[in-house]
Amino acid sequence: MQDLVKAEFHRSDAAFGLLTSVFFIFYMCAAPFMGPLSVKFSRKAVIVAGALIWSVATLLTAFTKNFDELLIRHTLVGIGEASFVILSPTFVADMFPEEKRGRVMGVFYLAIPVGTALGYLLGGFLGPKYGWRMPFYVGAAPGVFLAFLLLFVPEPPLGQFDDAQHKAPERDTLKGLARNPAFLTATFGMAMMTFALGGLQVWMPTFLHRAHGYSLLEANIILASVHLERPGGVAGGRLDL
Repeated sequence: MQDLVKAEFHRSDAAFGLLTSVFFIFYMCAAPFMGPLSVKFSRKAVIVAGALIWSVATLLTAFTKNFDELLIRHTLVGIGEASFVILSPTFVADMFPEEKRGRVMGVFYLAIPVGTALGYLLGGFLGPKYGWRMPFYVGAAPGVFLAFLLLFVPEPPLGQFDDAQHKAPERDTLKGLARNPAFLTATFGMAMMTFALGGLQVWMPTFLHRAHGYSLLEANIILASVHLERPGGVAGGRLDL
């Protein structure tokens, strides 16, 4: 939807690039607070609150009247997504024993490429036909629905299926994480992948539309097919600009 939004708000490409930067900065800053919040309240409460913030911010995008409001919207999406994406995997993992956890988490993470692909398809189809605001009305619904469903799911005890090694106190400290090569490797790898794919997600449809003459629908279909073919994704299955 980026070119359609740009046509209304008349801001530079650099300004629209700032939107994604703001999202990631606030996501990064909010993420470390989600663990303590889940201890003070509960993981389910924080996940539900995050999903609602995420969805309401998505809905509010449809009502923005200027670029500054878009910036505020992106900060809220970053905060809401941090709570949902950071805590949901731990919630799901604690519901199943280790021998089933890999399969369950594989299904769980299918939401990333599938959700992103649906975002491209919704935007590419609805935007040119009904205006760029319409996809955000639709995109706000799934998060609210999931938050509602989660209210009826009992919260599993933290680490209920972990063995004694996984419950070692040093694993829960910053020093322990700094000495954990698997954690460091996964973190740095994910950071590099997020940097690369974040840029592609934001700018590739615009590039195909402007430089190669694809319609917005065609450009978004191409990106949707790419997301369905790859195993991972950036943060979550988010409907973005």
